[in-house]
Amino acid sequence: MNKKLFSFIIAVILTYTCLSGLISANPSNNQQLSVNENISIPQSVSAFDKALVDQRTVFGLTTENSVVSPLINNRKISEKYGFYLSANEEKALDERFNKQDKFIPILKETIRSHQELKENFLGIYIDQNQGGS
Repeated sequence: MNKKLFSFIIAVILTYTCLSGLISANPSNNQQLSVNENISIPQSVSAFDKALVDQRTVFGLTTENSVVSPLINNRKISEKYGFYLSANEEKALDERFNKQDKFIPILKETIRSHQELKENFLGIYIDQNQGGS
């Protein structure tokens, strides 16, 4: 299985698991349920939809109600990524991952070809929340 796809699936599972625990642990009966500190989604939205909206934060995408409500209402779940995305957002993620696919092998080869770097190399972390940097 493609490493990127496998990592994405693990991220979705972990996000959904964590979000499910947060939802069930919230004793409040307020009309709003917070997905993150900044944005609230109406309680009428299912836990599944909330998890798909929360997945957007993993990739640094907005969860503002004005953006995600039309996606939820029109069931705009990306077949490629498995959560709510507009066509432009999906294209932006494709471009981001294509850049990473080109850059990471160059970086790894540079590390392999310099003994000092190779000895001290501990791994690569890509923060998708910060735009994949």
